[in-house]
Amino acid sequence: MGGVDPLTVRSTSDPGLALAEAEAFLAGAAEYNNIILSVLAERVARYRDGRYWWVCRGSAPVAFALQSPGRFRAVVAPAPAEAVAALVEVIAAEAPGLPGIMADAATATLFAGCWADTTNGPVRPVEAQRLYQVRSVRHPEGVGGGLRLAEDEDRPLLVRWTAAFLADTGSNPFEPEEIVGARLASRRLWLWEVDGEPVSMAAASIPAGGVARVALVYTPPEDRRRAYAAACVAAVSERVLAEGSGCILHAQLHNPTPKALYRRLGYEPIGEVLVYRFG
Repeated sequence: MGGVDPLTVRSTSDPGLALAEAEAFLAGAAEYNNIILSVLAERVARYRDGRYWWVCRGSAPVAFALQSPGRFRAVVAPAPAEAVAALVEVIAAEAPGLPGIMADAATATLFAGCWADTTNGPVRPVEAQRLYQVRSVRHPEGVGGGLRLAEDEDRPLLVRWTAAFLADTGSNPFEPEEIVGARLASRRLWLWEVDGEPVSMAAASIPAGGVARVALVYTPPEDRRRAYAAACVAAVSERVLAEGSGCILHAQLHNPTPKALYRRLGYEPIGEVLVYRFG
């Protein structure tokens, strides 16, 4: 009688190899693995240091994690319990200084518990997010202005707004100038303008696994409570859907304002995400 194939854990610093081995697995749940798929595609296009791990049963991947850049937390795909335990054992040996993880709530909780048991080190949850998806956008009524693609001459404003966004939302391994440069290069960053003046911004990732992620949503304090962010996100989301891509976004659960805004635009929750800090 045949038994169940054992689990094996593989690792590499080559994002191209990791993507080739695990892309089909990750794309099978592209809404939940969008960040991983996006990072892998970016690292293949422009190399940056990183570590990539995947667990196979036989030749089929059943779990995946990446850490890139090397100073940042890992992002982990949804995975069964025994695969998470196998992943933790190898990552703890190869990257003992891992500062934390981000994953769907069930995987993150299990990973953190296994990490604490394996390393005998402290772990603590530091952020909760909800993952949303939209299939049909509802635009806010009565909002003046319109959407336009951000251009290089907008760079100083975009860098200021991105720095403020990062201060509002927490840590990020990249500098505002780098984030803005990448978004401008991919032509995936937009401004909402009223009478020729920018009042809000939003970005969308390059589609990965058939899904794009709306992000970097920011309105300066003096222009808030006028539904500019809602109009901007709605317009960007509609563009993503018009491309034929799925459209998702993440919202921090401690802030009630974005959650209510996104629901009004037609976004529906499809999952929860937790961030844990280690050490």
